[in-house]
Amino acid sequence: MADRNLPSTRVIELKYGMKNIQNIQVIVLELGPIRRTVNTNEVRTIVVGDYTGIINFSVWNEYCSFLKPMDIIRIRGGIVNAHKRSLNLSITKSGDITKIGEFCFGVNESVNLSQEGYLSQEIWEKIQQEEETRRQNISNGTNGRNPSVSSEN
Repeated sequence: MADRNLPSTRVIELKYGMKNIQNIQVIVLELGPIRRTVNTNEVRTIVVGDYTGIINFSVWNEYCSFLKPMDIIRIRGGIVNAHKRSLNLSITKSGDITKIGEFCFGVNESVNLSQEGYLSQEIWEKIQQEEETRRQNISNGTNGRNPSVSSEN
């Protein structure tokens, strides 16, 4: 399988704004409740980790019932977002989750990237500023793009 040749991204290496992360191998530690959105999608927050730390991982629809504690999984198409001064992992619509084993996987729970306050106040304020700029650009009809940057050649 080609994924085995990809370097694995460790939890501690995850940073806000990372996109399309192709090989994260973690163990499922805890399952949160399944919630339904107004669009009838299902979403569940689970805690995953590896030997470098743990992080909350949001999964949608079929993945809500697919995973169980102690599953070792490979995540492709990962995205890192921020919420309440902490990091959260999710996957793109084209991403996927594959079970690759169960039970035996070392975890460092003392480094929790999803603990509220994990991000410094300075980084959190920068993220909030970027989000506000993105929202303003969307409301101005630029779809989050910087209007001063032209894509024309």
